[in-house]
Amino acid sequence: RVAAFDMFNDSDTQDSACYSKQVDYISGGFDADDLWHKLSVLDPEYLTGVSYGSGLENQPELLEKISRRFRLLGNTPDVVNYMKDPFRFFSLLDAMEVAHPEVRFDAPENVDGWLTKLQGGAGGTHVRWLNDETVADGRYCQRMAEGTPVSILFLADGRHAAVIGFNEQWVSPVSDMPFRYGGAVSHALLPEEVKQRMASIVSRVTATVGLRGLNSMDFM
Repeated sequence: RVAAFDMFNDSDTQDSACYSKQVDYISGGFDADDLWHKLSVLDPEYLTGVSYGSGLENQPELLEKISRRFRLLGNTPDVVNYMKDPFRFFSLLDAMEVAHPEVRFDAPENVDGWLTKLQGGAGGTHVRWLNDETVADGRYCQRMAEGTPVSILFLADGRHAAVIGFNEQWVSPVSDMPFRYGGAVSHALLPEEVKQRMASIVSRVTATVGLRGLNSMDFM
């Protein structure tokens, strides 16, 4: 039996859950105070645990608060903080000799071809072209990489990763959000060698960081 707290709380969610509540919308995402208020009504003694989705990547305080009252099914707040810290994450990829676009925390002299991203951001709505020589707090710079955006979906137990599938992603740009996420299609047609390399990377990251639950990782 599942209780669901969701910003949309659409009909299929309501049909699948024994209890569901719509969470208020605020500033491009869900209202953290409203989510906590509605979730905290539940008695932790009667819950197996709390499984969470996107939207908490840049709200470590809320995730930590939830973990103190309920058992988390999935990554701990420490793991989320590690994976969403660009300095630590890209340093990990460097140590593993995994290629990634160039990253820096101050603006380059020539901003052509550079993006700025929000630390802990999700959904692509936070990604902008870097058009001046200042980088706002909580953001970093990454060089634009050409290619097809894809992702791998996998389950992890803290030591091992089991691949579920591969997806191709696309963007749905608007004037002020040129890299907004537009959706994905499963069963992406990728060369077997590429699939094996992606699976190898997520296995190594899982073992190093201790990923748990349902995860995904993006690639170009």
